[in-house]
Amino acid sequence: MAVEDPQLTRRVSTLKSGSLAIADLLKDLDIDGDGDIDEEDKKIAATLKSMDTDGDGTITLKELVKIGQGKVKDEKKIQNMKKLIIAVLCASLIFCGVMLALMIAANEASKEDTPDSSGNLKTVGGKFISTEETTSSLNLTQLPLVDLDDLKSLKDLMVRDINGDYHYYTITGFTWTSTSFMKLFTARHDIIIIDN
Repeated sequence: MAVEDPQLTRRVSTLKSGSLAIADLLKDLDIDGDGDIDEEDKKIAATLKSMDTDGDGTITLKELVKIGQGKVKDEKKIQNMKKLIIAVLCASLIFCGVMLALMIAANEASKEDTPDSSGNLKTVGGKFISTEETTSSLNLTQLPLVDLDDLKSLKDLMVRDINGDYHYYTITGFTWTSTSFMKLFTARHDIIIIDN
């Protein structure tokens, strides 16, 4: 003769009705079998209660299906998030590559000033670029006849006097009045007057 377990009979009957009574499940809350209801058992009980979405004290098949559907939706969201992260990383790498290419192109464009066949450098606009100091020898009385743009670039002046002594001046500015008169101002506050 078989002896029936009343708890087992009750669980089988609740499964046949399509729902699980949370109260019945919580009676045997000591899930790990150590004789105590510990934090892990309480967490499992809280999870079971949260599964009862309509609050009737049972977990129905519909509620389990909703939980499953929610899990599937969450997994889809995670997959979409992974795809978004990969897309952002790819876009960032492409952006970095474009920026690097632009920097290289800008660097190459700045090398537009290349020498022509005679070795002279010109700007994109066609003006010559001086690559070395320009030195000229001329009589001091001819200085007012020099083009004003060339006079603006005059920085240093070496003058040989009638005794053959050389005097070196750093030019800080000038006043040009005419092709026969001008004043040069030096760093040591000398004023050289040319009056023809």
